[in-house]
Amino acid sequence: MTQKPDPGNSQAQLGAELGAGMQFAITIALCTYGGWWLDARWETSPLLLFGGCLIGAVGGFYQLYRTLVGETPNSDHKQKEAREETP
Repeated sequence: MTQKPDPGNSQAQLGAELGAGMQFAITIALCTYGGWWLDARWETSPLLLFGGCLIGAVGGFYQLYRTLVGETPNSDHKQKEAREETP
Protein backbone atom coordinates (compact mmCIF):
# COMPACT_ATOMS: atom_id res chain seq x y z
CA MET A 1 0.00 0.00 0.00
CA THR A 2 1.40 3.40 -0.95
CA GLN A 3 1.25 6.45 1.25
CA LYS A 4 -0.37 9.62 0.03
CA PRO A 5 1.90 12.66 0.08
CA ASP A 6 1.29 15.00 2.99
CA PRO A 7 -0.40 18.10 1.49
CA GLY A 8 1.12 20.37 4.13
CA ASN A 9 4.60 19.13 3.34
CA SER A 10 4.24 19.56 -0.43
CA GLN A 11 2.91 23.09 0.05
CA ALA A 12 5.84 23.91 2.30
CA GLN A 13 8.26 22.53 -0.28
CA LEU A 14 6.54 24.49 -3.06
CA GLY A 15 6.81 27.65 -0.98
CA ALA A 16 10.50 27.03 -0.37
CA GLU A 17 11.14 26.48 -4.08
CA LEU A 18 9.19 29.59 -5.09
CA GLY A 19 11.08 31.57 -2.48
CA ALA A 20 14.37 30.28 -3.85
CA GLY A 21 13.39 31.32 -7.38
CA MET A 22 12.40 34.79 -6.23
CA GLN A 23 15.63 35.15 -4.28
CA PHE A 24 17.57 34.14 -7.41
CA ALA A 25 15.81 36.73 -9.57
CA ILE A 26 16.10 39.50 -6.98
CA THR A 27 19.81 38.83 -6.47
CA ILE A 28 20.50 39.22 -10.18
CA ALA A 29 18.27 42.30 -10.46
CA LEU A 30 19.87 44.08 -7.48
CA CYS A 31 23.43 43.38 -8.58
CA THR A 32 22.62 44.47 -12.14
CA TYR A 33 21.02 47.67 -10.84
CA GLY A 34 24.07 48.28 -8.65
CA GLY A 35 26.35 47.90 -11.67
CA TRP A 36 24.17 50.25 -13.72
CA TRP A 37 24.17 52.84 -10.90
CA LEU A 38 27.95 52.66 -10.53
CA ASP A 39 28.37 52.96 -14.32
CA ALA A 40 26.27 56.12 -14.31
CA ARG A 41 28.20 57.55 -11.38
CA TRP A 42 31.72 56.74 -12.58
CA GLU A 43 31.01 56.86 -16.36
CA THR A 44 32.40 53.39 -17.02
CA SER A 45 29.44 52.17 -19.04
CA PRO A 46 28.81 49.21 -19.59
CA LEU A 47 31.64 47.48 -17.69
CA LEU A 48 30.16 47.57 -14.20
CA LEU A 49 26.70 46.74 -15.51
CA PHE A 50 28.01 43.48 -16.96
CA GLY A 51 30.12 42.87 -13.86
CA GLY A 52 27.13 43.35 -11.58
CA CYS A 53 25.03 41.03 -13.72
CA LEU A 54 27.75 38.38 -13.65
CA ILE A 55 28.24 38.66 -9.89
CA GLY A 56 24.48 38.49 -9.36
CA ALA A 57 24.15 35.41 -11.56
CA VAL A 58 26.99 33.57 -9.84
CA GLY A 59 25.73 34.48 -6.38
CA GLY A 60 22.15 33.67 -7.32
CA PHE A 61 23.05 30.26 -8.76
CA TYR A 62 25.13 29.44 -5.70
CA GLN A 63 22.34 30.36 -3.30
CA LEU A 64 19.75 28.56 -5.44
CA TYR A 65 21.90 25.42 -5.42
CA ARG A 66 22.34 25.55 -1.65
CA THR A 67 18.62 26.06 -1.12
CA LEU A 68 17.41 23.33 -3.46
CA VAL A 69 20.00 20.73 -2.50
CA GLY A 70 19.53 21.50 1.16
CA GLU A 71 23.09 22.43 2.01
CA THR A 72 22.90 24.56 5.09
CA PRO A 73 25.65 25.11 7.64
CA ASN A 74 23.97 22.63 10.02
CA SER A 75 22.72 20.11 7.44
CA ASP A 76 25.43 17.54 8.22
CA HIS A 77 24.59 17.77 11.92
CA LYS A 78 20.85 17.37 11.26
CA GLN A 79 21.39 14.39 8.96
CA LYS A 80 23.58 12.71 11.59
CA GLU A 81 20.90 13.24 14.26
CA ALA A 82 18.21 11.85 11.94
CA ARG A 83 20.26 8.70 11.32
CA GLU A 84 20.83 8.18 15.03
CA GLU A 85 17.11 8.51 15.82
CA THR A 86 15.94 5.95 13.25
CA PRO A 87 16.05 2.35 14.51
